[in-house]
Amino acid sequence: MNDVRFLATAAYVWNYWRRSRWLFAGALSAIFAATVCDVFLPLAAGRLIDSLVATAAVPQAAQVREAFLALAVVVAVTAGFVAFRETSYRFWIPLATVTMRRIYVDAFARVQRFSADWHANSFAGATVRKISRGVWAYDTYADTVYHGFLPAAVVVVGVTTNLMFH
Repeated sequence: MNDVRFLATAAYVWNYWRRSRWLFAGALSAIFAATVCDVFLPLAAGRLIDSLVATAAVPQAAQVREAFLALAVVVAVTAGFVAFRETSYRFWIPLATVTMRRIYVDAFARVQRFSADWHANSFAGATVRKISRGVWAYDTYADTVYHGFLPAAVVVVGVTTNLMFH
């Protein structure tokens, strides 16, 4: 029963997200890139530590250059993570706003098509409250999927792939 509700909710949200394809694609690619940077940060930090240990043992010019290169990689990966995460917010906030507005407009348009008897026998405040709670539920669901499940899936696949190759 819960699987059916989850799939129905996912289809409902996808129906709204696909209306803003460019915002959705930008948000998805930016959060994906930020998460990939996050996956590779431990590898870059490990290489930096290894080069620092090698440089401390026997400081040679080549080892010092390697240490600086490893530091540059750590800084670049961290800067990439921050930049892509910020970019993801630049796409996600307009997407969420447009989607919530569309849900409100569609819900109120649907309610306005109900019969006059329904409107006479229903408390308007309760109807508005139910629509508002539905939009809040969308916001929670979308944030959980976008900020939780998608990055977690990328991390699992990325870390598994890294472990497989190392």
